[in-house]
Amino acid sequence: MADMGNRSLIGVVSLVGVLAFATRASGVTINVPAAYSTIQAGIDAASDGDIVLVADGVYSENISFNGKNIRVVSAGGASSCTINGGGVSEVVKFMNNETRSAVLEGFTLTNGYGHGGGVRIDGASPTVLDCIIRSEERRVGKEGSTRWSPYH
Repeated sequence: MADMGNRSLIGVVSLVGVLAFATRASGVTINVPAAYSTIQAGIDAASDGDIVLVADGVYSENISFNGKNIRVVSAGGASSCTINGGGVSEVVKFMNNETRSAVLEGFTLTNGYGHGGGVRIDGASPTVLDCIIRSEERRVGKEGSTRWSPYH
């Protein structure tokens, strides 16, 4: 009988471990700005499989997925949620082996600058859905040698 009790205890512990893994594997939703004040802070707190849900508004920042296969999604779509890069760098960067599971969805990206302008993809294969890219300036050729903008 003691052997049967040990098996039951092992089974319960195993089931709890599987449930804990399954809960985390499905991902959590991180709300910006409710839980984190910036999109980048939400990304930094996220793990693969998580969703960073961004409330409507204008966010003045440049973001990088930092190799995380997460979804960054606006609550109200591109007409309601803007990331303004401030003209200092690309607005969004995918540069660390992100896969198609790294998703940017439903943003207007403005005032990007650099090699990618609005979105820079280098050594990655992310998914970008329903985004609008406006007033971007990017460099072509050697660093700083040529500037191009469709609006000049």
